[in-house]
Amino acid sequence: MLNIYVTKIVNTKLSDLIDHSKKFLSEARINKIQNMHYEIDKKRSILSYMLLLFGLINDYSISIDDIEIDVDYFGKPFLVNNDLFFNYSHSGDYIVCAISNKKVGIDIEKYRKMREIPVNLMHKKEKYKYTFINNKEKYFF
Repeated sequence: MLNIYVTKIVNTKLSDLIDHSKKFLSEARINKIQNMHYEIDKKRSILSYMLLLFGLINDYSISIDDIEIDVDYFGKPFLVNNDLFFNYSHSGDYIVCAISNKKVGIDIEKYRKMREIPVNLMHKKEKYKYTFINNKEKYFF
């Protein structure tokens, strides 16, 4: 089973976000968050973790007391004593979390309008096709 959760990074003050989520955060996680330099990274860390907790508690019926996270040799977080896997991604104002009974990865990217494609770097055949298509971004990707 695979579940994907999405949230928008809220415009709440960081101190309010910490106060509201503190009862769910371990001391180690709070220390890690406090050592982050940028406020947006602190918010991302809190909200990513809360998104994971939401999924584990609501869709997998795991007690908050049974949720323990560690990191492997490569720094990838995993659930201790559990057969579930999870992964986070964030871009722009959004965070996603995937939880599965198999190894899982997820990635999001903020859509940005492309700048003009350097046609002079294209092969002659590509240049010809590119010149006559309507949706240039779709063709490029």
